[in-house]
Amino acid sequence: MKSLIFTASAISLALVGCSRSENLDPARQDGDKPTVAVTKSEKKAKRSGNRDGGIRLHPTRQYCVDYEMKGQAMSGQTRECSKNYGRNRFEITNTAMSFGGFKQEQHTQTIYVDDKIYTIDLDAGTASVRTNPMYDRIKKALNDRSAKDLNAAFMEGMGYSATGNAKTIAGYECEVYRSSQLGTLCLHKSGVILEQDVMGMSKVATKLDLNTSGESANYTAYKKYPLTEAPDVNSILNKVGKP
Repeated sequence: MKSLIFTASAISLALVGCSRSENLDPARQDGDKPTVAVTKSEKKAKRSGNRDGGIRLHPTRQYCVDYEMKGQAMSGQTRECSKNYGRNRFEITNTAMSFGGFKQEQHTQTIYVDDKIYTIDLDAGTASVRTNPMYDRIKKALNDRSAKDLNAAFMEGMGYSATGNAKTIAGYECEVYRSSQLGTLCLHKSGVILEQDVMGMSKVATKLDLNTSGESANYTAYKKYPLTEAPDVNSILNKVGKP
């Protein structure tokens, strides 16, 4: 059930950064300062305000947000942090499932790096990696968008429409969006989701910090575990209905 709760960034999935090339101008004279050729991707990054040579997957360079999650049979907390304009992100989730007197706790960590998703079961000490099934969709939605258009591109890519309403959560004002399939969410101008309701489950921000990207070790925690290859969702979907 908790997998139904998306984040701006299950939308904020990292794309492969654009490469940088430096070429000396053959016409320059000795002693002149070398002329650096600017690639097409760098020009696009400069237009969008991203001067580190990569593509922005999120309007904000870095942030950390804490959520309280609630549902009919689930409760818990999630900490989500992002850096490099959304190209790297991690989520640490602690949940408790209760049903008919039965209770089970789960502690997981999910790390997004480019088009890969690493999932760590912190209780079992195991980890898996899979290709993000939303990668190509988000890449297409963000194509040729400027930085100021990213929020709209994120919402468009997920099928959300603005309602014209706003509310204040964790001390920040956010705009309410609605989707016929994914419910409602409230998006801060920084691009961080402050509230989300999906099929009777909700998460609400209790704290937002736009001046930190969190603990650096959490972005590479998957390297401490042997990795297994998780099923490729795209491959499975492509085979559905085929003989």
